[in-house]
Amino acid sequence: MIRIHQKPLGLLFIILFSTVPAVAETLSLTEAVQKALLHSPSILEAQNLEKSSGEALKSSRADFLPKASASYSFSHLEDAPYQVVGGVQRQVGDTDSVHWDLTLVQPLFRGFGLVSRYKVARAESEIGTLRIEQTAKDLVRDVKTAYYDALLAESIEKVAEDQVRSLEAQERDAQRFYDHGVIPKNDLLKSKIAKASAIQELERARAETKLALSRLSLSMGDQVDREYRLVPVEKTTAAPGDLTELMEAAVKNRPEMKIMAKTMEAYDASVSLARSAAWPEVSLVGRYEQNGQDSLAEDNAYSNDHNTSVSIQARWTFFEWGKTRADVGKVRYDRQAFLEKTRAAEDRIRLETRQEYLNLGVREKNIVTAEEALEQARENFRITRSRYLQNVTTSTEVLEAQTFLSRAESDYYRSVYGYLTARARLDRATGNLSE
Repeated sequence: MIRIHQKPLGLLFIILFSTVPAVAETLSLTEAVQKALLHSPSILEAQNLEKSSGEALKSSRADFLPKASASYSFSHLEDAPYQVVGGVQRQVGDTDSVHWDLTLVQPLFRGFGLVSRYKVARAESEIGTLRIEQTAKDLVRDVKTAYYDALLAESIEKVAEDQVRSLEAQERDAQRFYDHGVIPKNDLLKSKIAKASAIQELERARAETKLALSRLSLSMGDQVDREYRLVPVEKTTAAPGDLTELMEAAVKNRPEMKIMAKTMEAYDASVSLARSAAWPEVSLVGRYEQNGQDSLAEDNAYSNDHNTSVSIQARWTFFEWGKTRADVGKVRYDRQAFLEKTRAAEDRIRLETRQEYLNLGVREKNIVTAEEALEQARENFRITRSRYLQNVTTSTEVLEAQTFLSRAESDYYRSVYGYLTARARLDRATGNLSE
């Protein structure tokens, strides 16, 4: 009887299934952007910073509300306290003394400092939200660029594969012609050398495709070795619009400019905050206290053991050798410096938009040129190949025609994906979030 041992059989199944290659996940451009917006570390960082600024806003809001505190103290005297009245010594307290109190302080006036501090925190909270928008738009541009780069790398790899197959066919024809004594040996060797060189280019193209996919995975916050099967993107050359309108839209819509506007609000509030140090601080204070000799301060033979008080406290620091004036001046100069920075940013954004707009126009024209060159290269290769099969031309002419064709195909794909990348960069320059 033949017995099959279960453990080795299970091990065999594990080995067999572990050698099955993983199926690559299909990924579209929209899905890539969505993955990045959910899992990219830069987005998660911006979200946590927004939450941090939100907590700071809650903290500044709490400054308007009353604050409660409690204190407890115990003291022991070596001699009991006494007073001398009419030559008679009388004890007025115990050697052990316990005091505890509950205090409630409601700020009434802080020289507009509380309001100013709240405005600063609110502006910073809104800036945190805008930074998420800024990060998202940067991420969309980067993911699109990485996606187009990966598609370009795959296209270049396909061109390399086609070149290898074409040169293999050329080598077979050259071998046949050589065997029949039609061509010399050096013509055959040229075909073999060209094929070997093409195989090397193919290996480099395959490696570049893997690297491009890895860069795409990292831009989405995914694993660097994750395998994807990319969905091709249609070539579109829709007009971007009027340049002047695009530049003004960029200044209006760019989150960087919105952030600067909120920062200016924070500077305005900071000026008031610095001025608040010159005003008095007024608070309403309510207190309940107990005094005694036991642990709960309930036993007091010399005075009342508890009391309640309500008071208004004011504190005014009216001279600090010009400190407050200097603080206000510093904030004002910082505000003016930031205003100049904002103006420079507007000019820089207009220039960036103009640059990306012109670059897009160049890329669009390159597509037309590349299409014409590709069509001519295909026809040239067809004619040269036909002439070679009729033994009218040499292998050198065929190899040159194949090189021209491969270069034209690569240039065509570079022009197409270069245009798409330029469009993504123009969208980012104008503050447009298309995904």
